[in-house]
Amino acid sequence: MPKKNFRIEGMHCASCAYKIEKAIKKIKGIREASVNFATKKAYVEVDENKDNEIIKAVSIAGDYKAVSEQGSIQDKEREDTATFIILGLDNPHCAMTIENALKKVNGIKNIELNINLHKAKIIYSAEKEKVRKAIEDAGYEVAGEEKINEDIDL
Repeated sequence: MPKKNFRIEGMHCASCAYKIEKAIKKIKGIREASVNFATKKAYVEVDENKDNEIIKAVSIAGDYKAVSEQGSIQDKEREDTATFIILGLDNPHCAMTIENALKKVNGIKNIELNINLHKAKIIYSAEKEKVRKAIEDAGYEVAGEEKINEDIDL
């Protein structure tokens, strides 16, 4: 029987741990679940891969987030980085408008905007099209994308 560990974010007390543990135990196929507030981890024995159901149950229990700590790359949240060339990104107000639009997209990890180069370097785990759409819905045009060179700062 597989044992899985999840890092839990957003717990503030032992009561949070109890609430999360209860939510995980309600999932069909969970043999045992234990949430430790001190280590910020959930330890789960499960019949089959239930990572997505566990992650969802944790988020429904409150303002918490569960991240799988083992398994294949597909089990873990994948992050991508892209640099978008944005027409009209040329002043602080535009940068703020774009940043606020991007913050509404689930999965945005980091946003770096450069008004001099008209570029946005974004680290995300969301679908790239959702990132593009947020920029376009804010009233800006994505004119292209650059290949990321990790050695060069934006």
